[in-house]
Amino acid sequence: MADLQHIHELVYDGDLVTKRYVADRPGACEREWRALNLLAEHAPGLAPEPVACEDGAITMTRIDGVPLRGLQRRAEHLAAMAEALVELHTAVPHQVLRTLPVRPWQREAVVDWLRLRCAQWQPRNPAADRVVEEGLRWLDGWAAPDGGLGRNEVGGGLGRDEVGGGFDPDEVCESGITPVFGAGDGNLANFLWDGERVRIVDFEDSGRSDLAYELAELAEHVSMWVDGEVEIAGRFELNPQEELRMRECRKAQAFIWFFLLSHEGPRNPPGTFERQTERVLAILGA
Repeated sequence: MADLQHIHELVYDGDLVTKRYVADRPGACEREWRALNLLAEHAPGLAPEPVACEDGAITMTRIDGVPLRGLQRRAEHLAAMAEALVELHTAVPHQVLRTLPVRPWQREAVVDWLRLRCAQWQPRNPAADRVVEEGLRWLDGWAAPDGGLGRNEVGGGLGRDEVGGGFDPDEVCESGITPVFGAGDGNLANFLWDGERVRIVDFEDSGRSDLAYELAELAEHVSMWVDGEVEIAGRFELNPQEELRMRECRKAQAFIWFFLLSHEGPRNPPGTFERQTERVLAILGA
């Protein structure tokens, strides 16, 4: 799950970058190192190449490119971004994917985090207070064993059984949900345009996931709409189960960003929280 904390520092040395984590993010270094190695093997050129991992720091190659966030985006940029996402999602073979840990921030963790934020909420203004009230009502249904939709695979993150192991990509395919290797971060700044293609950085929350969940997180990241809506999810063909799952997961992600943006800082334009409040009410149908 994205947040607004500065969780690492970068040191540049010619064609190399060393990334050291400065916040308490258990497993982040290991997840990123694993992702870089997997992508170097199965999708060379898509991400930085791993060089060394020691003392909680990763050294990798520096890749050229301009972040899509802040760039005057054109159709070619979005097409290249979609191509990069397809390459990322399908890079890891199923027999390898099934052995990987599930990415962080699946339904159970998200529900716990949102319930805590709701409990800590102090009355603010009618619209924001309504988001908390309506969001909590929706969350009660989403937190149910079947996600309020009749089965574990639809409407939430991967179920408790999958988090603990036994996640079978072939079985999930049969259920209509497409398994993927997910980056776990929807920040538009992580997608770099080099003039010909888009490359991807930042994999500290990466792991096994599914297409609908990854697209939901991407679509609702603040960077995807605050400077103008970036419509990327619509470039992917989803089946009815995945469409339903993505819709519910987008509600969760929008609700998360409501709390993350409730104490605005300099990273986003003034009024972003008010816009997010309206966004959540709309997506909840409230």
